[in-house]
Amino acid sequence: MPKIVLANFRADYAENVRSTSGFPVGTKRGGDTGSRFLWHASRGDMLVVPDLISSNHIEHFSALAGVESDSITIVHVDHLLSDDALIDDEFVSHLKMNIGADLANWSLFPCVHTKGVAELGSALGLPSAPGDEFARQHGVDLLNLKSTFRRLAAGVAVPLPPGSVARSPAELGRAITSTIPATGMVIAKQDRSGGGHGNVGLATIGGASLPGTRSSRFIDSSNMDAIANELWHELSDEFNSLIVVESYVPARHRFYLEFHVTDAHISFLNGGMIRYSVQPEGVVSRDVMAKSPRWIGLDLQLVLGNRTHAEVVGHARKFLDLIQRIGYRGFVNIDGLVSVDGQIFFHEINARWGGSLVYHEVGTRLLGSDYADHFLVSSALGTDPVPFHELISLIDEAGLAFDQSSLTGVLPLGGNSDLSGGTESVVIGRDAREVLDLKNRLNSCIASRIRPAGC
Repeated sequence: MPKIVLANFRADYAENVRSTSGFPVGTKRGGDTGSRFLWHASRGDMLVVPDLISSNHIEHFSALAGVESDSITIVHVDHLLSDDALIDDEFVSHLKMNIGADLANWSLFPCVHTKGVAELGSALGLPSAPGDEFARQHGVDLLNLKSTFRRLAAGVAVPLPPGSVARSPAELGRAITSTIPATGMVIAKQDRSGGGHGNVGLATIGGASLPGTRSSRFIDSSNMDAIANELWHELSDEFNSLIVVESYVPARHRFYLEFHVTDAHISFLNGGMIRYSVQPEGVVSRDVMAKSPRWIGLDLQLVLGNRTHAEVVGHARKFLDLIQRIGYRGFVNIDGLVSVDGQIFFHEINARWGGSLVYHEVGTRLLGSDYADHFLVSSALGTDPVPFHELISLIDEAGLAFDQSSLTGVLPLGGNSDLSGGTESVVIGRDAREVLDLKNRLNSCIASRIRPAGC
């Protein structure tokens, strides 16, 4: 059955998060972030994406995945696939023209199962999909609120960092005052955001810089009313009427899990470890915001030890059982940490494709469904941008390209991804040492832009 792969990613982000983070609204910025979603497409599918995907991307994907390039229909638009854009008459007509007459065999495969997705399905004449009625009531908006996760998770005894949900500047000030003594650090979370772009770290100790936030700042608790008022106006708006305050807990491990929820099953897809850059040095003054350690990628192996692994998955399933009962259907990714003293805490869910889903698809297609038992699949981000055709040449000529015989090597996804402001690649090795070696060689090649064998 052919599907419409609908890359409506970031369309559910608050506008101020998109503008603060510098995310593009379409192809005008010249990036190629959307090219990664080719890996969700199979023969006969349609991919709708707010990016221009070049012939180089298509040919590279086709050669590796074994999918004929002309067997996938790609529809480019120059704007985010918001709900309003999805139900635009001209857009719907364009999709109908590409689908043809055999509507009953098609299905939608959206990043986020929003109201607009359900209405698009109806406008196209597609059969109703599981979860459509929940989506029509903006159900996914409810689940993706940080405040909803915290309230529902508390109700089913999922372990959470100390904290609370604030509904006003006064409550925000009290929440910070009561939470910050535990570690000297808290995170204030904008309710409707993603990827840490709506989070602000607060600390009463010098030199603090908190992963998972867009910035960190030193605060003087003697002036909490002014701090709370400033932060409230920064993080609240007509779409964000609540702010979550959580104690920042130093982590031994940061993990994620990704699941798919259907009528009959809650399927575990993949899990792994979250990587952040090294924390910057220096004391953070009250008047200067520090750049927080940034997210730099994922390792698709859940390395927690058997007991912790079982506890983490068990807690996650309690929450997933709940959202399945209330009607959500689709992808879910869950973030959390293991503290330095071994406690498990969960931070949030995102009811949409996770950042790992493309890497999981690459691993499954090239290595088999049990890839994580035998290989480490790891993302490589953070280099300078490189035109994609040149990136392919650099990797090939350095002898780093993914090898179908050894099943190891580097597989580029994009040359100018806004995930990191540079290239995005998947690195596959038998263990962490091999992956690190491949990454070091890749980084050297890109940094030098010189192409002798082995760089």
